[in-house]
Amino acid sequence: MPNSKKMLNDLNFDHQIKKMVDRDLLEFVSIQVYELKGEMQTIKDCVKLNTDRIWKNRITLITLIAVLAGLGIIELKTIFGLGG
Repeated sequence: MPNSKKMLNDLNFDHQIKKMVDRDLLEFVSIQVYELKGEMQTIKDCVKLNTDRIWKNRITLITLIAVLAGLGIIELKTIFGLGG
């Protein structure tokens, strides 16, 4: 028959180990989540910056087309494939 006091000590030790592991795991996961949130924010910022640049380029291109068409240098139907 195993010693009951030793079994209780082992159970208590196991419980303490589990608490330490849980605490360490929680700390590790929270650090990973924090870093991931930072990386996601960086990605969002890059996407927004690139989206802003794309829209500025589109507006510049549309303005250029309008100016060239207004000057008679190009015809809009040619640009949009409507001309023959």
